[in-house]
Formats: sequence, C-alpha cells, structure tokens
Amino acid sequence: MIFSRNITLTISYSTLPNSVKTMLDTCIAVCEPLIRNNDTFYPLAAVDLNGDIQAILCNELDDMQEHDDQSLYESSSTSSAAGSTTNVSASIGMIERLEQRVAQRTEYVQNANSVILYMAFIEAKHRVFTDVIVADVTLYAGASQQYYFPVTYLPGHVTIGPAFTMHAA
Repeated sequence: MIFSRNITLTISYSTLPNSVKTMLDTCIAVCEPLIRNNDTFYPLAAVDLNGDIQAILCNELDDMQEHDDQSLYESSSTSSAAGSTTNVSASIGMIERLEQRVAQRTEYVQNANSVILYMAFIEAKHRVFTDVIVADVTLYAGASQQYYFPVTYLPGHVTIGPAFTMHAA
C-alpha cells in the first residue's frame, strides 16, 4: 500500500525533540524482531504526554469488535517486496484505530508528541518496490512529517535502515 499525506512543514530528523527520537528509536527496535519473526506486521504507536512516553498497540481483533463493517477486514491481501502477505484492509483499519487512540490520549495534553508506525512499500525507480516502515510524526506545535525507514530482508535477518523523507515535486 502506498500512502501520501499533505505536509505543511518539513521537520528535519536531526531537529526532532529528544523524546520523539526516543520513541522512534524504541519503536524501530521493536519492529525488527516483529518483522523477522512474523508474517504480519501490526501497526504501533507511541505518545509523549508532557514527558511521559507511552506505547499504544491494537490488534486485529480489537478493530473487528469496534467496527460494524466487517467487510473491511475480509481477506484483501497484497504481496510486499519481500514476498510476504499482509492483510491490507485490516492494517488500514488498525492505523485508523491507532490514530483515534493517539487523538484521545493527546487531546487535553499541552505538550503531546506522537508517532504511528506501519508497513508500506514505495516505488523507488522503474517499478522497483521497497518495503518501508512509515513513521507519522506529529509534534504538539501542530507540525507533522512522515519518515520512511527502508527494510532489507536477508536469510534469518532483517535490517531497518536510516530514515529518509520524500518531498512533493
């Protein structure tokens, strides 16, 4: 799945607040074994609530119980660059649920930053697709940025590369 979002302000990775870097580093560290050991990658999130960092997780069953439209979660699969199969519709529903949970936790907090991570793939060049972990970062001041962490698969090992951003041409 390929996502795009209008970005109003570009945030350099190096200028992110330390708490956001901590959330990203921790989430990426969790992602590596999840990708290596599972056929499905479940989106995850973290929030910084005035210095209190909290993880936010959901699973496919949470979402299926909270949505009336069960057809959203029927088998709608796609192949990734590595050849693994993921349930795209369920993943999209889980991302939406994470966004709701992040909004609920940060609504009344003055200095709340958040990150939501999920798997996607991007077209690099000439129909060559690369798996990436997308990190949607939102800062309390209202700025947001997507960072992409490339995923490389080797036998028995997964490597997650450094973050990059894409800018609209």
